[in-house]
Formats: sequence, C-alpha cells, structure tokens
Amino acid sequence: IEELSLLPSFDEGEYDDYFKGLHNGVQFEIFNPTFFKTFRDFNDWKYRKQVFEGVVMKFSMNKKFEGHTIIVEDTIHHFSPNENLVRTVFEDVEFEKKYDVWTTDEIEARYLITTGFIDRLNNLKTKFLAKKIRCAFKDNSFYVIFKKTNAFEGGSLYRKLPDFELCNSMFEQILSIYQLIDTLKLELKIGM
Repeated sequence: IEELSLLPSFDEGEYDDYFKGLHNGVQFEIFNPTFFKTFRDFNDWKYRKQVFEGVVMKFSMNKKFEGHTIIVEDTIHHFSPNENLVRTVFEDVEFEKKYDVWTTDEIEARYLITTGFIDRLNNLKTKFLAKKIRCAFKDNSFYVIFKKTNAFEGGSLYRKLPDFELCNSMFEQILSIYQLIDTLKLELKIGM
C-alpha cells in the first residue's frame, strides 16, 4: 500500500473487516485498515499517530500496463506525491477541478482513465459517502482508497438484523463495486 504513493508513510497497521470476491472473472479484496506512524518527541519518547483510517480496495486487471498512475484530490500547488511521477492534465474540466493525475506514462494514463471511468469513480464516491477518494494503477492491479470508518457495516452476526436502510446501503456499496468492475471492463484482456 505504501508503494502506491496514495497515503502518508506509516509503520504499523490495524485491520478490521476483510472481504474477498470474484465478479466477471475479476478478483477483488476490500479491507478497513487504520495506519499509524511512530514518532519521537524532543525527550526521545515514542508516540504513535494515526495517519489513515478508511477503506482499501484492490482489483485484479486483465489489461496489461507497465506504468504507475495515481489519481488524488486536486491541490493548488500540484506537488508530486512521488518523484518518479509527472502530472498529466485531462481535457475534462470538471475532472480537472476535482483531481490531479500523476503517472510514469502519460499515454497509458489516458488509456486507463476514460470518461466511463470518471463517471463510475464519482458514483463510487457518492455510494460510500466519501469526501475524498484516491486511486492507483500499479502492477496490473487497480486500487481505490478513501477515508470512511463504517463502510460495509451490516451489523453483528450475533444480534438481530439492523434496519432496512443499513442493509440497503451495504447492498448499494457492493453493487457499486460490481458496476465499477463492469464499467472499467477489468475482465477484458486487451492491450494498448
């Protein structure tokens, strides 16, 4: 996860829910981590600070690509999160207002980030009520990361089923993952 350049550096992690599945031949994993970084104060005492709590999704891709492309929320100064990545500007004005794209291969980034992808990314953000969402294409996998503490909360297996709205929300979240896989056509084995 740290190699994706989507999160601050961390040295510890705690993991909550973990889901694994297969849809149209695409494997996916979803987990809820909390990452921490250990620091030392001026007295050389150690303390631990939380740097991320949210959801990480990983999807296998049958599209082959060599580069590393990330999508992060737009910043005024456009600082690169990794010295090996350069900023790529897209023609979609609304997309550019919300996101910055950093990549090692501009042609490949334009191949991966289509209009359909942008629409589904916004849909995923809405379904999960995420304020910020980040993505990466690396090592023939697609990653989605966002801050959210109660995604996929269906309740306890040992208690009465929670209200319909909670179950419906969880169903909508899972459906949006399937739609993302379908829209990105992650199952296709096409080359550039």
